[in-house]
Amino acid sequence: MRVFEYQARGVIHYHAVIRLDANVKDEHAFVHPGPMWTAELLKTAVPLAAAQASARFAGPVGGPALLRFGPQTDVRIVRSDTEHAISREAVANYIAKYVMKAVGIPGMPKSRIREFCEIAALRCSAHHKRMI
Repeated sequence: MRVFEYQARGVIHYHAVIRLDANVKDEHAFVHPGPMWTAELLKTAVPLAAAQASARFAGPVGGPALLRFGPQTDVRIVRSDTEHAISREAVANYIAKYVMKAVGIPGMPKSRIREFCEIAALRCSAHHKRMI
């Protein structure tokens, strides 16, 4: 899940939830990739990857610009078994917030969903229902 937001100060703010699981044939199956791959390893790798990532953009004024991530990368592990990690429920609320902000998705409700059973009644795609 990823979302770009334009902040009032003119900077793009990027949100992402990055999963650590193995590639399997069943899209609904989530398999841990093995003991070598840990959430802590991913937490270390994400800021390093963000620091290396860049793209040239042909800006309208002053020629090409180099776009890159700033030093404010905030990486937290999604886990419900420790007091320092973000809970699964908090991440679900976070994702739902941005799904609800989406513009132009037919069938999306105009108010907050409070009960799980409300999702089935939505008139949007199965993909959006899974995200919600």
